[in-house]
Amino acid sequence: MTATYMTRMMLYTFHGPNRTGEKERSHIAEAPWIMTGPLVVLGILTLAGGWINLPAFAPLGPIGALDHWLDPVLGPATARVIQGAGETSAGLEYGLVGLAVLIAVGGIALAWTRLSPETLVPKREAAPEHGFEKVLLDKYYVDEIYDEAIVEPVIGISRGLLWRGVDAGLIDGLGVNGSAYFTRFVGWVGSQLQSGQLGTYAWVLVVGVLAVLGAFSIR
Repeated sequence: MTATYMTRMMLYTFHGPNRTGEKERSHIAEAPWIMTGPLVVLGILTLAGGWINLPAFAPLGPIGALDHWLDPVLGPATARVIQGAGETSAGLEYGLVGLAVLIAVGGIALAWTRLSPETLVPKREAAPEHGFEKVLLDKYYVDEIYDEAIVEPVIGISRGLLWRGVDAGLIDGLGVNGSAYFTRFVGWVGSQLQSGQLGTYAWVLVVGVLAVLGAFSIR
């Protein structure tokens, strides 16, 4: 599958006619070195990594130089896993390598023979997908399922319970607005008790003094 879709990507990218519109072609240019430079480095490192870890039947460089470089970390666990397992025979190893190469060549041949880049048309002119093609186009509806099952319920709970219920209702309504109403009520009571009239203060003082004297007299 990897050989097939990588060959497909190569064919559709570098072979056949340009699929963009006329307006888009003037904006097409090679990627700058800030993008291609890291790719070149990765390509060189890939070749170097394969060269220093060649199998024994291809003595064109270092043989298995990376076979045991993780042994300090994974060596004991690997030994426990493969305990009692025998060494793979050379014939089986060659057979597996040959099978892998045949599968890769088959995938390349399948893509090369079945795909025709010259028959492609721009996306806006392509026939709409149907059936399983639409499932693939929509990525198996994973985004839609995730949105309906997780995103929308979380947004609903956040908006209905946490925002309107806790934040707006409890914190703002009971906490902030409630304390504001209580402060306003206390201020109103204080404003009723203090009218600013000297006569009122005088008779309130007299009543208070008489109440205190009366309390002491009763005791």
